[in-house]
Amino acid sequence: MAKPSPEELPGTSRDQRVFVGGQYDFMPTLRQIAAFIEDAPSPDGHLLPVIPFDYEIEVEETMDRAVEILGRCAYAIFDLSDLGAQLIEMQEAKQKHTSIKTLLVYPVRETGAEPERGRRTIQSFGLPHFGYTTFDELRDIVHVFLAGISREAAAVPRRA
Repeated sequence: MAKPSPEELPGTSRDQRVFVGGQYDFMPTLRQIAAFIEDAPSPDGHLLPVIPFDYEIEVEETMDRAVEILGRCAYAIFDLSDLGAQLIEMQEAKQKHTSIKTLLVYPVRETGAEPERGRRTIQSFGLPHFGYTTFDELRDIVHVFLAGISREAAAVPRRA
């Protein structure tokens, strides 16, 4: 089955889209984050995960297209199981922090710890970041992040 074009992102607005970034070698974790996004309650309907890997992108265009896709999402969750090209996407999200609400997550041995490798990098982004020891903890982190977004959306008066 052919992958869709990056121009065919799901949803009718960027406010529905949650970019899921991370090292593609950890695809099971990225897919789990996507499932948590789909299961999260939201006031304006369904939130939709977007993983650039799922779209038809030429290898040499990967970074540019991933950054383009990120810009078409209002939210982003980056898994830092391993640090890689997602650092460029995270920098883009940080620079657009007012328009892309971002969460960083990473596996740890014990709750509350930060990984040895990449600690300074994670802290330097100044973005909300949390470690998880199980997928249950990861789900709770993702749902709390998305619930905060939902509360913000509900507080904005709607035009009649």
